[in-house]
Amino acid sequence: MRGTWLHRTCGDKLFGPEVWQWDRHRLAAGAAVGAFFAMIPLPLQTLGAGLIAVLTRVNLPAALLATWISNPLTLPIFLWLQYRTGSFLLGRAGAEMPDGGFVELLSKAPFPILVGASVFAFVAALIAYPITLWGWDRISPMLAARKKKLPVVSNEK
Repeated sequence: MRGTWLHRTCGDKLFGPEVWQWDRHRLAAGAAVGAFFAMIPLPLQTLGAGLIAVLTRVNLPAALLATWISNPLTLPIFLWLQYRTGSFLLGRAGAEMPDGGFVELLSKAPFPILVGASVFAFVAALIAYPITLWGWDRISPMLAARKKKLPVVSNEK
């Protein structure tokens, strides 16, 4: 892909090995970046997560995949929870959620959603990192054993 339009446009950072490595910490950091952007109710979450992943040199595929924590099925639930959280933190706990669609909700109640989304984004990132490390620690010995065709040895007691 070097020399293509994409390479000329984005430069070497997109094609650097560090953003494509399946390293334990780069993968976990990529998942945290993606989880952060997944909780922000804006369009182009994947683009934002990808840009930050490339700039911070974390695993790009993990960042892009983690943005799908919020998807068309989970978005209404997250918006409702973010609105309630933001309203509570702003001292408007009894406020009714405005009726309407996504755009109307953001136009009528931007501050409660922004505050709630910020809290959710930081919490999601803080949870995604250790969960990804835990998953790596569980899966990588099995993959290594399968590759070597050796029995899996568990570290749990």
